Amino acid sequence: DREGRATVTTLPPGTYTLLVIGRGAALLGVTVPTLEVPVLLQPAGRLIVMPPVERGGGSWRVRVTTGGVAVPVSPWANPARSEWVTPGGNPLALRVPAGSYVVEAIPPSGTVQQHQVIVPPDGAATVLLE
Repeated sequence: DREGRATVTTLPPGTYTLLVIGRGAALLGVTVPTLEVPVLLQPAGRLIVMPPVERGGGSWRVRVTTGGVAVPVSPWANPARSEWVTPGGNPLALRVPAGSYVVEAIPPSGTVQQHQVIVPPDGAATVLLE
């Protein structure tokens, strides 16, 4: 609503990671059922992950974490939905709270890559995968 309040009534009991995006962003854990979850939006930036096109095709698996918490695929996701699968050449662009992130990427060859990146407030950080 105009006050920035939202109500979600259809989530089954469990633990979720919530990514809230507005004039800023926040990432937090929520256990359902709960009565109210106060959210303080922090300055946000963009994290762009660029996987190259692989010979022979194939998809990359990408997971982004901060402080051990996985950034969800969608604003509401459980931990099992914290991994993107994308064909090479398709960038992932995420709006996230400014801060330090680890990007873990697995190309079709299966060799894990890890990249640390700092997303600046109101700016962007790009990770070029190899």
